[in-house]
Amino acid sequence: MPKAVVGERHEATSAAEAPARINTASRVPPAQQGRQRILEASVKLFAAHGFEGVSTVRISEDAGISQSVVLYHFGSKRKLWREAMLHLFAHIGAAGITNASDMKDIDPLSQLRVALRRFVRLSARHPELGRIIMREGAEGGERLDWLVRNALAANYAVFTRLVEAAQATGQVKPHPPFLLTILLHATCSMLFNLQPLVAAVDGSHFAEDRLEELADMILDTLFEGIRPGESL
Repeated sequence: MPKAVVGERHEATSAAEAPARINTASRVPPAQQGRQRILEASVKLFAAHGFEGVSTVRISEDAGISQSVVLYHFGSKRKLWREAMLHLFAHIGAAGITNASDMKDIDPLSQLRVALRRFVRLSARHPELGRIIMREGAEGGERLDWLVRNALAANYAVFTRLVEAAQATGQVKPHPPFLLTILLHATCSMLFNLQPLVAAVDGSHFAEDRLEELADMILDTLFEGIRPGESL
């Protein structure tokens, strides 16, 4: 029987999953604040409309900056998209979710649970992450290849190692670890990626005070399904 997660629901929120906005303008020189606003506007617009659905004019309007300033900083929409993705992953990547010092005293399955609970929180507070991955993952091509090389592969590897560790102790079924990682991530993030659909169908809105309740539901569903037992 796996060791219980001590304080899993109430552990301190890590920096990567904190509810604060990505905006870091107050910590950068004034000359760089325009660049920050462009990146933040770009992340939101690319998540909502995809690469083809966004122009540098629209980005400049949302950032409150002229298009000439956007092109001065980034040169082209392609380069801006890449910089926006690096900006996104630098602020909410997997590193803070799986801090080794937080995990050293708990068993592998509990480590996976803690990491996934944190990923649920991150997905709720930053749904643009999952929406961009869904768009680019479904379309494929040069942008996805770049995203895998520069961000996704390393982030997925963090979770895949947690899955493999839990499999090594017999706490998780021996399915392909990376495929399990994709399924776990999709389950943790899908409610938030499709928030407009959920709201349109039954009126649900995922307020901050419901986040732990939703995390409980997601983790209960996941772990009752992947623990060893009789196969269907």
